Amino acid sequence: MKKMRIVSFVLMIALLGCVISNQRVLAAKKGTYQKSFNSGGFYRSVTIKKISSKKITFKMNYDSLRYMGVSTTITAKIKGNKVKFKFREAYALPKSAVGTGTMTLHNNYVILQTKIKNNCLSTDGKKVKLKRKG
Repeated sequence: MKKMRIVSFVLMIALLGCVISNQRVLAAKKGTYQKSFNSGGFYRSVTIKKISSKKITFKMNYDSLRYMGVSTTITAKIKGNKVKFKFREAYALPKSAVGTGTMTLHNNYVILQTKIKNNCLSTDGKKVKLKRKG
């Protein structure tokens, strides 16, 4: 009888852990996540078009007075609350603007980290927190 209670308790804790970890992934919602800097004239944004428990579809943008960068549509797998992806700039030569990135999904914000050579879509390996707009 005591073994049955212990087994039931362990199963209940495991099930609760699965529910909590699944809620963390689904906390990010469709919409635009944005960060403005330099008096609001420049901004970086991520627009999530579609999100499920296993996949996410999004685009990245960078706008300033001198530069504008837009990625092609990115589809990536979600593991826990992290997304690792490869991307390409939409309006660049085919070989010149290919990069990699990581995005961490949270309730009202995402943390973006990208690497790409000589391009405004790069965060230079730094983590950038983008808050949900609206």
